[in-house]
Amino acid sequence: MVEVLDEHDAPYFQWMNANPKGFVANILRPSESRFACLQISNCRSIAPNIRSGQDIYTGRGNIKICSNSIDKLLDWIAKNRPEARGFSDVCRVCCSPYRQ
Repeated sequence: MVEVLDEHDAPYFQWMNANPKGFVANILRPSESRFACLQISNCRSIAPNIRSGQDIYTGRGNIKICSNSIDKLLDWIAKNRPEARGFSDVCRVCCSPYRQ
């Protein structure tokens, strides 16, 4: 299952709390974007921050695609962001085992 979390951070934070070992594809909002960064749900670089603005994670230039399966994220990217051709990057903080 894949969840597209867009426009409101609260559902994204709920998903992160419920799936601490899940995966997040940080995607730029435009459909022609090639940016799709893989991160792990509990990564400190995407964790809620008290100082961050309202809906800063999902309400501005990025959306979050969440799943417990990397393959399902790759399927979503292939269908919805074909210019990306998979993950364009993986987080240096949390994904070193997944670096290609």
